[in-house]
Amino acid sequence: MNKQRTQINPTCTISWNSLTLQEWQRRFNMIRRAPLLQSYDYAIAASPVLNQKPRWGLIFMDGQEAGLVQLMEVGILKNSLHAVQMDFGPLWFSGYGSPDHWRAFLDQYNAHFPRRIGRRRRILPHLDYSTANEQLFHDVGLPRKSTPPYQTIWLDLAKDDQTLLSDMKGKRRNNIRKAAKNDLHIMWDTHGRDLPWLMNHYIKDRISKQYIGPSPRLIKSMHHAFKPHGNFLMATAIKNNDKLAAILIFLHGKSATYQIGWSSDEGKKMNAHSLLIWESCKRLRKAGILDYDLGGINEKSAKNVKKFKEAFGGETVTYLGHYC
Repeated sequence: MNKQRTQINPTCTISWNSLTLQEWQRRFNMIRRAPLLQSYDYAIAASPVLNQKPRWGLIFMDGQEAGLVQLMEVGILKNSLHAVQMDFGPLWFSGYGSPDHWRAFLDQYNAHFPRRIGRRRRILPHLDYSTANEQLFHDVGLPRKSTPPYQTIWLDLAKDDQTLLSDMKGKRRNNIRKAAKNDLHIMWDTHGRDLPWLMNHYIKDRISKQYIGPSPRLIKSMHHAFKPHGNFLMATAIKNNDKLAAILIFLHGKSATYQIGWSSDEGKKMNAHSLLIWESCKRLRKAGILDYDLGGINEKSAKNVKKFKEAFGGETVTYLGHYC
């Protein structure tokens, strides 16, 4: 990683919708841990579901390309009523992302979308939580909403198998070894033939356990947007022709995100879910994926899910939070 350029008071400009899809994707592929919600496919999928319009920005610092940012917005009455949101952006190229760069970017963001009557703004910065970063946002006049910071777990797939296994908790390694001995067949699906089956179980699971997750409509829209670019992946564990567990993954740049999963009681006994995530690590690495986002964790409403994901030994990241 190059040292961050930290010139005092850099000049930031944002060129909106100036890149072709190929030019955007080439730059997006350069960024480690690029979040799902900043991917082009996600914007195309979410737009019709959320009734929003995407906007893509190429960020410059002192005339040099410094990063990317994807926004979603909606406006009526010639934008007299306007909402704009930046979810887990901006994304910085190597050498950028210092506090000075953040200040310059946020000043430019405020200039493009000043706070006013009739405009609602949501900023979920792609920035780790710290008191210094909280102060940075306070200094540029962005108030924080009273919502808890978002947490997720990232697995570094640049590591080899042995290192990934050694990073796991012993119980998780044992579960994977036991599952491998259960003669489970893993079926990989890049088209979504079994997506209706998984969605049926996902919907029932959400209702019975009362947890928050992406809407079925959004997932279906994501399937249609991601599949044509080869960015959709399902894995199903099967034994004696019975489907015991499944996971759904979306690929975006050099990153991938575990979106939803389900396991039957028999699948839980056979540790099928653990095996699916482990085998997906290896398959994603072969596809050129460097970082695997296991998805959001929550201590209060999904404590068992949090423990399950933590046992894979990834890095728990707490993002800064919700600003407006």
